[in-house]
Amino acid sequence: MHDDWNLPVAASVVGPGPIPTYHVVDTARAAFKLAMTTARRLQAAARKRQGQVAVLCMDFERFETYQNAASHQFPQEVFIIRSRDDVEQLRYMNRRIVFSTPEYVAGLQFDSVVIVDANGDLVPLSNYKGHQERRFLSELYLGISRAQKEVVIIASRDGDGLSPYLQALEPRGLLQSAT
Repeated sequence: MHDDWNLPVAASVVGPGPIPTYHVVDTARAAFKLAMTTARRLQAAARKRQGQVAVLCMDFERFETYQNAASHQFPQEVFIIRSRDDVEQLRYMNRRIVFSTPEYVAGLQFDSVVIVDANGDLVPLSNYKGHQERRFLSELYLGISRAQKEVVIIASRDGDGLSPYLQALEPRGLLQSAT
């Protein structure tokens, strides 16, 4: 986050994990496919640690499409959280990948998190940029902070690629390309 956010310094009781990685793919369809492939790979390691993986969508408009695809393509592997009310059922779904938005899983922790649609077009240049910027950064922070071990971020070129806020982290060694 930029220095003007004036966030307090925090300490973790868990040792440092790997540096978060990112992918930039061409389309939303490719982002969904990569998110699910990545989550399935991470889930195998998470289960060994009694953990769970979450795929968290940053774009509320695309979330509707993604959740339909996930429920039809991976009905036995994915548990979709569509609201805070769905969280209660999560305790019966500990072997499944959680598919949701950062907002709906606030307060929960996962072994690993895949952030999908961390796209530049979520904070377009407009008169309302301040509001959209705060919302995007708050949701991004909320999503990333759900992970205990690993974070993978996916953006798509049809959504203006990786958000400039995330691009600024790579030169500082806080984010690295997966390729």
